Amino acid sequence: MSDLSGVVGYIMRIRNIIRLGLLFGLTVGMVLLLGNSYMPQQYPDFLNTTWSEETPLKGGASGAIILKVSDGKNSYVIRKITKSKKSRNDIIREIEAQKAASAGEYGPHLYAYDVDQKIIIMSFLEKSEEKIDSSTKAFKMAELLKKIHNGPLFSEHELMIEQIKKKFLATVDRYPKGIDKEKILSIINEIEKIKLVKKVPVHSDLNPNNIIFVNGEYKVIDFENAGQDDPFFDVATIILYNFSNALDEAEFLQHYFGRTPLREELIHINAMKQAVCIFNGLTHLLRIQPQIISQAGEPIDFYELLDAYNQGKLSMEDKGNVLKVAQSLLKMAIDLEQNELSVAE
Repeated sequence: MSDLSGVVGYIMRIRNIIRLGLLFGLTVGMVLLLGNSYMPQQYPDFLNTTWSEETPLKGGASGAIILKVSDGKNSYVIRKITKSKKSRNDIIREIEAQKAASAGEYGPHLYAYDVDQKIIIMSFLEKSEEKIDSSTKAFKMAELLKKIHNGPLFSEHELMIEQIKKKFLATVDRYPKGIDKEKILSIINEIEKIKLVKKVPVHSDLNPNNIIFVNGEYKVIDFENAGQDDPFFDVATIILYNFSNALDEAEFLQHYFGRTPLREELIHINAMKQAVCIFNGLTHLLRIQPQIISQAGEPIDFYELLDAYNQGKLSMEDKGNVLKVAQSLLKMAIDLEQNELSVAE
């Protein structure tokens, strides 16, 4: 009997050793897997560089402070994240997306960051003045999206449809003339019914401010809202801001898919166009005081405003212009519903 007890005791000790080994191995594995991704700093010496020049750049709607700096030899961009509501995880997610874009070679090269100081240092992208025709633009834009969507993964984020629902609730009493909020809610409910086929790395904010043409190819900046999501949200954003002509849109989609898109895909893309319009429209609306919204006139065509903006004739620093753009985007979301019906037929 004592021999049996000894054998049992021996087996139990072996089991405990194995369990401890597995636990240690798992711990080491997690450190190796996450250590590089979530280190609070990268290249701290670079973060302490004394810059010979500092020039403020426009930070868009993100509210970040953007500086072009120089060490006397090379130029860089410092992005200082200033939103007080951004959690540490939000900042890490943005940095991780910036790392992925740097590794995928479709964004600025990431040189250094500090999570606690909320600072990212990256290469400065010098915009090319080269003019390209619509066919070349369609091809290069499609190539850019394929690099993003097939590139290194982003972290998970709150899905765009959930973000849209939250923005709708935040703006429920702030709608300008010509915009039926119940219609907007109805469209949101229909978008939510669309099946998400797959999640891929999605930038989520590919407006003209965040795409730069550099040395014959497009690069992307500002990864504040990047995450794993519906790829057609990016596809729809590119179309809305770049291809108002149906033939140009068809050429872009042909390049992106490598074939003619299916009817189901076209319906999905049209719904994502509505999602983009509502998301961006509500984002702009939240920047405006209710008394200004109450003074809105009739909606202006979105592409008329976009042309004025691209020509430098419309400043988004003017709250009146922000209202016009918000109103035009929400109106376009409603108008696209009819287009969805025609595609479905």
